[in-house]
Amino acid sequence: MAKGIGLLLSAVALALAPPALAQRVLAEGQVTVSNGRHFGAVMRFDGVADASYDQLRTDGRQHHVIDTAGAWVEQDGKREALPEGFARWILGHQFHAQLLHFDELNGGSTRRVGAENGCACDELVGRAGAPSIGIDRFVLVVDQKTGRARKLLVERAGDKPIVASFEDWRESGGRVLPFRVRLDDAKDIYDFRFDRVVVNDAK
Repeated sequence: MAKGIGLLLSAVALALAPPALAQRVLAEGQVTVSNGRHFGAVMRFDGVADASYDQLRTDGRQHHVIDTAGAWVEQDGKREALPEGFARWILGHQFHAQLLHFDELNGGSTRRVGAENGCACDELVGRAGAPSIGIDRFVLVVDQKTGRARKLLVERAGDKPIVASFEDWRESGGRVLPFRVRLDDAKDIYDFRFDRVVVNDAK
């Protein structure tokens, strides 16, 4: 009897567990900013509650991380909690994970067919936002002809959207992914040029 109950509880736990990721992502590159700044960048994505974005600056490394306890920044040996909603800022820099796991990163999505974005494109409109830091939602703009994403929009309350444009698509591990991302936050342009993008199948 006890064994049967144990098997039943195990089956329920498996049914309620979130689905395993199909791909995990590591991306490394250099960033040039229109204001003259320059820094290295490393993005790691193992899940919505297990991701990081590192900025490698001349004055040190800023390690932004999401774990099961929340979102954090680590610098100079100090670890500080980030404000509510800041996890979405970190996930917004997981460009390749956004392409591979858009629904998971954004609480699901709805499709807007034939949306106007300077191309014959549809939009995948994410359901999750972060109002506390001014993010309404993420929107993925997908070319109807090629099925390839052209842009990732971060729609903001009362402000212009942040626009990440995908360029320089290359084959990596059997997948074609962008090795250049130009991010325009309506103030500066961040030019991400990736030297390495690794996608691993989840075990």
